[in-house]
Amino acid sequence: MRKVSKEAVMRMIEDFPGNTFAGVETLTSPKLKNTGRKTGLTLVEKVGVKPENLKKRSTWVAGLGYNYQKAVENRLIKEGKSADTYEKGTSWHAPYGDSKTIRQNKKSGELYFYIFANIANNPPKSEFIDVETGNLVNKDDLVEFLDIVYPSKNQGLEEANEIKPRTLKLESLKRLSFNGEVYEVIC
Repeated sequence: MRKVSKEAVMRMIEDFPGNTFAGVETLTSPKLKNTGRKTGLTLVEKVGVKPENLKKRSTWVAGLGYNYQKAVENRLIKEGKSADTYEKGTSWHAPYGDSKTIRQNKKSGELYFYIFANIANNPPKSEFIDVETGNLVNKDDLVEFLDIVYPSKNQGLEEANEIKPRTLKLESLKRLSFNGEVYEVIC
């Protein structure tokens, strides 16, 4: 395993010709509601964890360098629908330079890692950790605090066939495996 900086990973990804699949490990701070939708309790009251100490570690099999619009249109055709069914929406991010895999927030300028995950067939493996104690937290105890994920409305695809792009903050990237190498990302 090679240790590389976030900037080195960006250069490797930008210089990689075409597209590929990669193993990706991230560590993020999940978006949480202040109180549970079901119980009305706070996270500390229900689980005993301060929101700022909760982290989510996920491992993904992700597509790098793919063209989102073309992927949606190709999937529509496989479903027997017209590619014109896809309604391009507006996005809060834009390509960073010529990169298909690095995105930039249009307002803040913050950089993101843009991946495609086949969540229906290969969902990410995630675990929640209380970083103060190192203990794992059961996802079932957190569901009422987590955002509800709704299906895309503009793709025109069957829900099971949706293309699921994900924008992950670059600083959340911890490990990347692609092109026969494993890289540990250091900030």
